[in-house]
Amino acid sequence: MLVVKRKLPSKILVIEALLRRGIVDSEQRKLLDELRWRAERGFEGEQRTDTFIADLQLSEPHLMLQGFESVNQHGFTHQMDTIIVTCRFILLLEVKNISGIITYDIKTNQLIRTWNNERLALTDPFAQLDRHAAYIEQMMWKLGMELPIIHAVIFTSASSILEEMPEQFHIFKLPGLRLKLREWFKAYPIQINESMLDLIQQELLNRHEPHKWQHPFGQVMIRRGALCACDKVMQYRQGKFMCPCGIKSSEALRQGLHDYRLLVSEWITNRELRRFFHINSADAANKILKRMDFYYE
Repeated sequence: MLVVKRKLPSKILVIEALLRRGIVDSEQRKLLDELRWRAERGFEGEQRTDTFIADLQLSEPHLMLQGFESVNQHGFTHQMDTIIVTCRFILLLEVKNISGIITYDIKTNQLIRTWNNERLALTDPFAQLDRHAAYIEQMMWKLGMELPIIHAVIFTSASSILEEMPEQFHIFKLPGLRLKLREWFKAYPIQINESMLDLIQQELLNRHEPHKWQHPFGQVMIRRGALCACDKVMQYRQGKFMCPCGIKSSEALRQGLHDYRLLVSEWITNRELRRFFHINSADAANKILKRMDFYYE
């Protein structure tokens, strides 16, 4: 059963908002473009994994959590690409959508990618998975349950070539997941019932806490106003946002509020709305806020 459905990562949303409104230099824009490209590639690989697992049609009771995020007791975050909880085991998946020749040096604990004759050291995914596994294990201990925790790294790119992979680690291409799951379901006996699975579901949902990605630039000046498709700032007149180019749009207001939430705050006052969108009338701003039907205090 799908318990947590994957959403577009906040990293992509924040970067897109920054590219629209951030007053950044050429180097910062270049970095944002690179970060967005990597995040989009990662998201594509995760979606590919979601589709593959859905097609497997697992027959036994299970929980599926896509893009699970939580914060441990010390305030550190855990971001897990995919969690599958069964009555036999818990599977943690780290998804990589990377091209090139991939090797893992067990002596230095490095994942190495070779592409266009260049070697690049990547973050050790198994160190991340070990950390996540310890967090899930502690959660299970508090629930008074125990299940084997398996973790695996999956590569989703058709052009990735895996070489020199240590046998003690589960690291393989996405199509191999079908065989691996079959092996794990045979190897591990049933250890909990469906009622206990429900308790795990509730605990994971209580702990699921998506957070907003923080960009690396600190304080950034941002452009205010409702932005037209032509990139000019629109003016509020007679209840509508109008651009000097002649376009009228209500979507520009929604886009602007979306960017404000990502780059400034999740709360906005009448005064802040007027300042951000260049609206002179407090009554007009109040009508806009009422029309948006936001939660308010």
